[in-house]
Amino acid sequence: MRTFKYPTQGDGDEAVVVIVTEAEILRTYFPYWSEQMRRVGKADQISEAACIEDFVTVHWATEVT
Repeated sequence: MRTFKYPTQGDGDEAVVVIVTEAEILRTYFPYWSEQMRRVGKADQISEAACIEDFVTVHWATEVT
C-alpha cells in the first residue's frame, strides 16, 4: 500500500507534513470526491485510482518512498 505526504499549515507560521495511506485517503476523501464528481456529471470517471490521483494533485502530495 502506498503512502503519501503533503504540507499543511500548523499553528502560527509552522508548516506541518501530513502522512496518509491510500486506505486513509479513500476512507476520508472518496465519499466527498465521488459525490462532487456525480454533481458535475462525471460519474463515469469515478474510480479509486482517479480519486487518489485527484487527492495527490489537490494536496500537492508526493509518494513516500
